[in-house]
Amino acid sequence: MEARGDMQIRGVPIKANWQHVFGVPLDKQPPLTLNASLDANDRTQLGLDINDIVQGELAAEITIARDAQNEQRVHLRADLANAEIVLDSIAWKKPKGRSSTFQCDIIRNGTTHPIELMNVQLVGDNVAIEGWMGVGPDHRVREYRFPNFSINVITSLQAHGKLRADGVWEVTAKGAAL
Repeated sequence: MEARGDMQIRGVPIKANWQHVFGVPLDKQPPLTLNASLDANDRTQLGLDINDIVQGELAAEITIARDAQNEQRVHLRADLANAEIVLDSIAWKKPKGRSSTFQCDIIRNGTTHPIELMNVQLVGDNVAIEGWMGVGPDHRVREYRFPNFSINVITSLQAHGKLRADGVWEVTAKGAAL
């Protein structure tokens, strides 16, 4: 059985694709796939508070599957080629038109935060960041741990940041810059 169609989530157009194969275990079923092209307004409508970092349009794909224990597995992949990414705190920018992807597994009710982003990867021409992010009930990042943090090819760091109650980030980083 297969279902495809257009839908809206909070007024944002989404393309959905779902299949069910009869007689196949849950962990072998194809995932539900949701695709959208998100501009700043769409991200705001969805409650994604990232417009201070991301300017422009990104193509997002979310897959939702079940494992053998019937636990939901959610994976996000975003193509950032048509967006500019700005990390002011480390004076790094990815210009629009340069290839880059962001992906992670989304876990609800994590061990330390309401939402945890596991297996985070930001990969592009001059960036490779891997790690974990904790998201608060307001859908804002509250903490991150990036054991692999490399920008502009010459910097290799381990970075950890935590947002204090007063809105200031406490960041520690160690590693070598060549």
